[in-house]
Amino acid sequence: MPRKSRYFLFEIAGDVPDFFYSNRYVTQGTKLHFHRNWEIFCVFDGTVSATIDNKQYRLEPGMAVVVDSLAPHAYECTSAEISYTIIGTDVMQLFSQLYPGRTLPRFLPDKQRNKPLMDFVTSIAMQVAEYTPLEKYANACNVLDKIVQAYGTVPADTVLHRANSTIYKAIAYIYDNYTQDISLATIADYLHIQPQSLSNLLSKYLKTDLRNYINNLRIQEFYVLQKRPENKDLSVLELATLCGFSSLTTFYRAQKKYLDSSSVDPCVLSQNVPEKQ
Repeated sequence: MPRKSRYFLFEIAGDVPDFFYSNRYVTQGTKLHFHRNWEIFCVFDGTVSATIDNKQYRLEPGMAVVVDSLAPHAYECTSAEISYTIIGTDVMQLFSQLYPGRTLPRFLPDKQRNKPLMDFVTSIAMQVAEYTPLEKYANACNVLDKIVQAYGTVPADTVLHRANSTIYKAIAYIYDNYTQDISLATIADYLHIQPQSLSNLLSKYLKTDLRNYINNLRIQEFYVLQKRPENKDLSVLELATLCGFSSLTTFYRAQKKYLDSSSVDPCVLSQNVPEKQ
């Protein structure tokens, strides 16, 4: 029986090129978030309202969606049994080489065609830690292949126009530089845009102010660094500094805000991979 888990936003741990993870459980939805990796989200029981790039999809049992890299997405439901599979950029690049100019369709509504995908995801869910790197790579490719076999591919320009838009360039810049001393002004200067215009765009897509979002990423990075054996002798201040915080005061203030807003149980932050609820 899939276990119910608490939601918390913790994307940094999975934003690595060779990342692969798959889980199936009972959820109560997720807040707006995004990450570099592809996400395949399947519904097994219940109904979920998925919002991706400000477009809504009603997902019934047997349906699925593919979330593109850096696409803002959120899921709303009372209670639903779902799975999510995260595929790193290494496999995404392989896909691009095999299917130049093409990408995966976003909405996968056909329950019959989705059955091989959902059966496979169920078979590998929660066993990822037991797989070798090659097995993870093979499983990631297998997931993508089942989608291609069922739906084919679509022209990449239908979704990749985002990569050339200001908001996605801004998000990518933040992801690459959040441990540095960055601000609205530095990002606006990089993008050659007026700070106020950028602020309006970020507020619309992030659903929070820029400083809060950057601090959330830094807090996530803190927990990632904290559980690495090579950092066991570093103090909280040293770790916080590596993540971009200028003082313990700003770190603890950001940490409290992050934990309060994300409904995080601090004891689970040491887990290798979080679960979305």
